[in-house]
Amino acid sequence: MRKIAKKMIRFWLIGGTSCLICTGSPAWGDVTLGIPKNIIIVAENGKNTEIDKQATLPDGDNQIVVQFQGELSRKLADDNAEFESSDAFVVRFNASNQSVTMVTPRIKRLTELEKWNKQPDIRLLDSAGRDLDIHIARLEKDGIQMFRDYETELNAFNKTGSPAALN
Repeated sequence: MRKIAKKMIRFWLIGGTSCLICTGSPAWGDVTLGIPKNIIIVAENGKNTEIDKQATLPDGDNQIVVQFQGELSRKLADDNAEFESSDAFVVRFNASNQSVTMVTPRIKRLTELEKWNKQPDIRLLDSAGRDLDIHIARLEKDGIQMFRDYETELNAFNKTGSPAALN
């Protein structure tokens, strides 16, 4: 009789714990996006944000705006570093129920940042290391780019014919 009771208790504990894990996880069915050092997400699906390590996004089409921010030296042997930011880039991709990792080259010098601004090297990899299909476009803005309203800019951007635009 004791053996049967122990088996039933174990069955209920394992079953109950499994149910709690499956229903209690807020990221169940979402996309987890790992972000490299010095890259931040400044907007996500049309909303201003500031994410620098990991983002949780809904399944399906997603649109993020990314920017490099970090200290860079001007020359090869220069010890003096200055804080620099890249242009803002819109990245649109489709993913469901998976972990995705953003991969960018390491940027240490201002010349590397200038090259990256001209042609950003951004890749998204699934958990098996395969490239996801992404669309990238520069989020253009004239003048000084401090205190940008990405919500308004993305609303206008999404009305363009850019492949990175989100309907």
